[in-house]
Amino acid sequence: MAVRKIAKIGNVLSIPIVGGQCATAQVLAKKKILYIVVFSELRQCGAISIDVATSGSPILAGWTMDAKIYHGDWKIIGESTPISWLHLKKSYVVEHAGNIWVEDFEGKLLHPASKSEVEKLFNRSSYSPARLERAIRAFHKFEPWDPEFDDLLIE
Repeated sequence: MAVRKIAKIGNVLSIPIVGGQCATAQVLAKKKILYIVVFSELRQCGAISIDVATSGSPILAGWTMDAKIYHGDWKIIGESTPISWLHLKKSYVVEHAGNIWVEDFEGKLLHPASKSEVEKLFNRSSYSPARLERAIRAFHKFEPWDPEFDDLLIE
């Protein structure tokens, strides 16, 4: 019986995208689901060193489930101290008690949202692993960009 992988903070991942090319990503936080960052360069799937895997610029970051890691579709290629990512901790807008609030990355309600915050911030959301793969393919222009991916973009 195959050993199923359990993701943890610092894991570096290889995510098959298209034609033998893989994106690389790193697990930055783990709650019930994972917060990962995806790096800019596509690499040939196979033996990718940790240094090479994490050398690109971060392009996408968001919450996703670990199903493709657990089943071995996304390979854990190693572990490394997570990149400096405090700037990737997003605030969100959420509905609470009939009002729109700003919520920090950790889930703490900060204050009622201003009109500009409602326009600027995204709702807290997560992506299925398959949808995250679509966002990566779209970023690299292998398929059309869906505006629903906008909250994954790193500004």
